[in-house]
Amino acid sequence: KSATPRLAGGNRPLIAEGGMAAWTAILEARKPIYEELADLAIDTSRRSVAKIVDDITGRLGGTR
Repeated sequence: KSATPRLAGGNRPLIAEGGMAAWTAILEARKPIYEELADLAIDTSRRSVAKIVDDITGRLGGTR
């Protein structure tokens, strides 16, 4: 999974100053904290908004 196409060409200061390596290093350092604190994790890569919404509402016991 690569976030590069979504982030490339943007004006995000971290990407402009440190490149993808800086962004990746911060993500990897924070990942254990994110995973520990998350009640729900949804993979949003290469999926339509409608499918993501269905997944979220389904996991939370609701309907769209």
